[in-house]
Amino acid sequence: MLYTNESSSTYTESSTTYSVNGVEVSSTHQTSFQCSESTSLSITVNSASELISKELLGKNDAFLQWTLDINDSKSFQKTFTHKNSGDGATWNQTFNVPLRGEPDLYIEVYDEGTTNSLIGFAAIPINQVVHAQGAALNGWFDIYTTDNKKAGQVNLVLVAQGFPNSQSGFVPTQVVRGQSYVNEIHVKRAKSQHNKNIGIGVGAALAGAAAIAGAGYLGHKLYEDHENKKKEEEEENQRRQEEQERLQHDREELERQKAELERQRAEDEERRHRDSEQQSHHQQEESHKKKDKKKKKECRKDDDSSSDSGSDSDSDCERKKKSHHKKSSCADDWDPVGTYKAGDRVTYKGRTYVCLQGHTSNPTWEPTVAPSLWRAE
Repeated sequence: MLYTNESSSTYTESSTTYSVNGVEVSSTHQTSFQCSESTSLSITVNSASELISKELLGKNDAFLQWTLDINDSKSFQKTFTHKNSGDGATWNQTFNVPLRGEPDLYIEVYDEGTTNSLIGFAAIPINQVVHAQGAALNGWFDIYTTDNKKAGQVNLVLVAQGFPNSQSGFVPTQVVRGQSYVNEIHVKRAKSQHNKNIGIGVGAALAGAAAIAGAGYLGHKLYEDHENKKKEEEEENQRRQEEQERLQHDREELERQKAELERQRAEDEERRHRDSEQQSHHQQEESHKKKDKKKKKECRKDDDSSSDSGSDSDSDCERKKKSHHKKSSCADDWDPVGTYKAGDRVTYKGRTYVCLQGHTSNPTWEPTVAPSLWRAE
């Protein structure tokens, strides 16, 4: 591709060569687009692949940073860090920036660590975006090492807005091979940053050597970082597991206590019910005994009174009637489950019966159907 920037606010295209599905397509024409206060660039950082590894142990923790002004180090904006991304990273982050005729978009991919390590960098001509269909380009862009070797590739969706060919809301779905290159100023910055990081790493290793004999080199420091990170992850996993086990134990203990309380409540209820029945039965027995005792006492008094007050003038018939009436009044109602001895009297269906032999009754031994046990008077 060949693009030129005639002024600080104009993008001119003289020829275009790009690849679609591995096939290069070329066209030649001359167009110029002028920037204005409303022109801007949308940058969507999708992903990276084929990244070279910067870790002695473990995987890359990759992030991407970008700028339109390579001379201003404070102008860089960055994505989040994809932990353990290895040779491929995914970000899917979108940025928007005003476009004032800057010729290139500068990108840098780093491996995050104690000292961020540069994986690769590249300059991307913005002309190819402005002059693309709809002023939008979905492309794979190669990134390079400081010795100009390929370090991987980055997928960006670049949309220029405010130009004559810009289409509102248009985002190309077909991915093409975009143009990227190594800019001289950019490579100087990359080498300077690389040397600075090496110096920081060496300084950290030397500082470690002052505290730990034999550990004064960068490789050992990086190994320690890796081991410490691994240990922290293991401790965190262990802590989470112990917390889950504690919560599970607490839940089980709560369920056990709940079941124990329910069992005790049921036992208490059953005991109260049993005690209530026993008390009621005892009260009935006591009442029955008192009633029997009272009646027997009254019967004895009546018998004594009858024998003393009887006159010779009374007829035998009248004495028998009085005697029968008194005996009937002293008889209890027949109890289907009562205990009787010979001579006891009961009333049943209006008649009085005398017990012939001792027994404990049951509901089927009614005086009317048990002549061996009862005799009607």
